[in-house]
Amino acid sequence: RSPWGYYALAEALEQAHRYQTVIDEIGPVVAESRGKPTDRSVDVSLLLPHLGFAYQELGDYGKAIATFEEARRLSPKDPAVSGYLIEAHIAAKKYASAVQVAQAALAEHPDDLRLVRLHAQALRQNGQADQSVTVMEDALKKHADEPQAVERLKPVRSVTWHRWSQAPMQTATGHVLPPSLSRVVVAYEGGGDLTINEYDRGCAEKLASAIAQSYDLAVIEEGAPGGRHGGNLPSRDQMGRLVNEAGREQVILDEVGGEITVTKRGRLWGKKRRTMRTNEVRRLELGYGVTGPIETFTVWAVVGPEEEKISLTSYSGYEGWAEPEEWREFVRELGRSLGVEGRV
Repeated sequence: RSPWGYYALAEALEQAHRYQTVIDEIGPVVAESRGKPTDRSVDVSLLLPHLGFAYQELGDYGKAIATFEEARRLSPKDPAVSGYLIEAHIAAKKYASAVQVAQAALAEHPDDLRLVRLHAQALRQNGQADQSVTVMEDALKKHADEPQAVERLKPVRSVTWHRWSQAPMQTATGHVLPPSLSRVVVAYEGGGDLTINEYDRGCAEKLASAIAQSYDLAVIEEGAPGGRHGGNLPSRDQMGRLVNEAGREQVILDEVGGEITVTKRGRLWGKKRRTMRTNEVRRLELGYGVTGPIETFTVWAVVGPEEEKISLTSYSGYEGWAEPEEWREFVRELGRSLGVEGRV
């Protein structure tokens, strides 16, 4: 019944995501060890983090925090244990407590970059976005010329800022995710990455910029983390025309007939119709905008000497999912068909 045997068992169960079994197997061992002489505390300290992780993964944050606090009492000088406790407070959404624990741990280990990162994360989640960015910037500047510190931080290959939206979702713990989401992914040269979910986009932008600038990188801006998808281009009617309906207005592009017809219905009755020749089109433009969680791609025809903008077609959907390059190529191809420039 060596503690190392239980330690190996806990690691194997964690890798298999069998967290309840970790609690069932390791919990009684820890409880029994508590009644043993103080020199057995070393054995318990090996097992407590695994037990805390299992509680945390199952959403029992109160027991997770209590377990990590016990581990910290047994190993007060171990910064890794303090980090586990900070993460448990963050997972429990006890952000102010996470900040306090992080500050206390950094007083003992001011150069521990993992603790610095967790301190910044706790500040950010606690609504102190500017202080969070300052903490990260100060750490990066402080360790920029220290090879050992930089090695611990790992060389950064890229910094990607994802922005996307989706229908509101409820997590397993009962929390509702907002429709507009944001994530910063820092990819390391040797593999692996650091992922920071930050719904405050202003804070996420500052954080991504601060990290990227420290490594002379540009921030890569992307949509949904799983990648954007094509298949959102408009279809043509049976006569091969593009038909766009927006409110009370209908726009029909008939390339074969060389006409653009704009029909506007009255509020109560009647219609107003006007027709333009496609040779009056000066250029096409691709417009993009985001309103709330919805993004919209619009193909505009700029017509006549007054450069009136007419919406030929558009697409609206949750932000970050449609493929922009698909729309750019559509505008270029339509521009070639009409013999005009397609600005994208």
